[in-house]
Amino acid sequence: MKSIFDGLNKPHQEMDNQPNIRIELPPSQKITNSLQEFGIRVSQLLNAICSLPHKNGYERWETAEAFAEGLQMSIMRYMLYLRDPLKQISHIWGIREKVRMNGYEMNGQQSRAQQKIEDCEQQIEINQFLSKQN
Repeated sequence: MKSIFDGLNKPHQEMDNQPNIRIELPPSQKITNSLQEFGIRVSQLLNAICSLPHKNGYERWETAEAFAEGLQMSIMRYMLYLRDPLKQISHIWGIREKVRMNGYEMNGQQSRAQQKIEDCEQQIEINQFLSKQN
């Protein structure tokens, strides 16, 4: 006596012999996936750039203009960072120190005037870098 389920295995066996069939996503789904991937990568990049050592600690952006300006400064800071092995070494050791202090970040007591001077020096470096690029 034959079971009605006897023939169910045949299609699966035949499918194994066929080449893999790839289902094409509709363009809207491709765009959505692409944008999600782009967003993830941009987010990772921003987190990496913002975590680089700089005088003001972590940045907070309230408006789109502030975000664009902050992003430009962060990218320039990152490019300067890549060119300076001493900053990279101090960054690595700084991370080790933070871990040793159980996650508490110890910032030195600096006056606002000193921070402004250092920010201006950094802006001068960035402007010099930009003028060399042009």
